[in-house]
Amino acid sequence: MATTLNKKRKHDLSSPRNPWLVHLVLMILSAMFLFPLLWMVSTALKPIEQTMKQPPVWIPHPIEWHNYKDALMYGADKLGYIPFLVYGRNTLIICTLAVAGTVCSNSLVAYSFARMRWKYRDLIFAMTLATMMVPFPVIMVPIYGLYKNLGWIGTFRPLWAASWFGGAFNIFLLRQFFRTIPFELSEAAKIDGCSEWQIFRQVILPLAKPALSVVALFTFMETWNDFLGPLIYLMDQRTFTLSLGLQFYQSQHGGTQWHLLMAASTIVIAPVLILFFFTQKTLQSLINMETLERVAPVIRNMAHPLRLRILDYLQLSGEPRTVTQIMEACNSEQAIISQQLRILKDQRVLSAKREGSFVYYSIAETSVLMLLECIRQHHTR
Repeated sequence: MATTLNKKRKHDLSSPRNPWLVHLVLMILSAMFLFPLLWMVSTALKPIEQTMKQPPVWIPHPIEWHNYKDALMYGADKLGYIPFLVYGRNTLIICTLAVAGTVCSNSLVAYSFARMRWKYRDLIFAMTLATMMVPFPVIMVPIYGLYKNLGWIGTFRPLWAASWFGGAFNIFLLRQFFRTIPFELSEAAKIDGCSEWQIFRQVILPLAKPALSVVALFTFMETWNDFLGPLIYLMDQRTFTLSLGLQFYQSQHGGTQWHLLMAASTIVIAPVLILFFFTQKTLQSLINMETLERVAPVIRNMAHPLRLRILDYLQLSGEPRTVTQIMEACNSEQAIISQQLRILKDQRVLSAKREGSFVYYSIAETSVLMLLECIRQHHTR
């Protein structure tokens, strides 16, 4: 009976009607999420009289493309006018510094938690995660007092300096990704005499590009859309960001130019959307962890014989081979590795799997060459 029910359930899940139903539900949900964006773009192209018209005008007529130009030049006739692009420059500077600090600091801390062993490591990691439960309003006043004593109020420093000291969520994300990278890579690099810094920079970071890209993207979006931070720390209008600049389109006494406000909002959102579309494949490669999982068997199958050859040469395990036998085996393995490297180099686009293989084959080639040189020096003596 249970077998019949399981077969029936599998048949229902694999029926051709279910994908259409799933796609229909996803399309309806997508339309719900896209509606505010489409309404913003539509309002940005309307004349002012159509923005509040009832019933609503969905398709503007005529289309006012000059609204975007007028939005950039809004307030040019007023005293103390600050160009809208100045706000964009300020935001871009803050985002660049915040992204650089986040990627550098969090990757180092995450590597220590994931790949190194030291006392109280797990306890400190748990304490780091516990800081995620502390809401920002609780520490907002103490942090403001700290920055005030440092003389940073009214500057960009409070908006990016903290990113250079790590963040719990990004540390957790990178730590989990680093733990999926096979430890055989680090062991092969240590055999070559690499330090922890060299392993981190030359082995781990190239394989962690998807995770680092996601951290950079999330940080960029968070900083680009941040409103509370600039509102607290920035005093001079010339240092305002885009989120604060949008306030000047909203009149405090009524008569808001909604078409210009929506046009400016579209300009502010556009860079984030473009960046997301360019990093879409990177996000998918991070979600699908199969890429690194497929690399693991290749690495394990090749790293183990390489270690055995080195141990045999050092007479630490098994019957020691003759110098001629070891050199023949290494020359054979070097030819195979070099062939694999040539194949990978000829492929213009490297997937995550091929990138991992390329890094490993490069390390393995270096190991074999160093072993051959060591044997030759020993043999000449």
